[in-house]
Amino acid sequence: LTRLKEVENYGKNREIKILRPNAMIKKLHDEGIYVIARQTVFQDPILAKARLDLALTSSSTGKQWLDNKKVMWGDPAGQEVWDYNIQIAKDALARGFDELNFDYIRFPSDGNIDDIRYPFWDEKTLKRYVMRDFFKYIRRAFPNNKISADLFGLVTVNYGDGGIGQNIDDAYHYFDAVAPMVYPSHFNKGFNGHQNPALYPYDVVYTSILEANK
Repeated sequence: LTRLKEVENYGKNREIKILRPNAMIKKLHDEGIYVIARQTVFQDPILAKARLDLALTSSSTGKQWLDNKKVMWGDPAGQEVWDYNIQIAKDALARGFDELNFDYIRFPSDGNIDDIRYPFWDEKTLKRYVMRDFFKYIRRAFPNNKISADLFGLVTVNYGDGGIGQNIDDAYHYFDAVAPMVYPSHFNKGFNGHQNPALYPYDVVYTSILEANK
């Protein structure tokens, strides 16, 4: 539940999970608990449904583009999408959250990627640079607050951007904490010589963290 008019207008029919967030945060603080607000950014069906002009659209249908989970996205290069999320984050801080954690700060990774039409991204600027500029934008908006980033686990071992714009070195520059989602089940067959990396969780996590530290 927020006080933001845009959020209320875009999501009039959404289910509100926490009706009294301020009271909940106070209760947690009274128990000595550090409270983090996780915010999904570019994978945002509420915004994309309400604002087609900000959404990724399908070249074949002209409607909002859907990933494999049938979820809509906003354009990661859209300035208004950035500002909309900054407003939500500021509202969260005003309620007393200790840290802002940003998730889905990337380009889509699954679905018919070739069918996407971007209203803002020029498809020439590297996705990595688009995300790097967004990371910088977030830090400028919250210079004195704790902010963290959720990234794909493969950023720990890949030196590019994985085709989604995420690079761990870029994230290190702008966030207080970086959380690569090192799920062994998400690593490709053959990683570190394992036919099924999910059966070797210790090795996958240990190797990933060593590389991330480097």
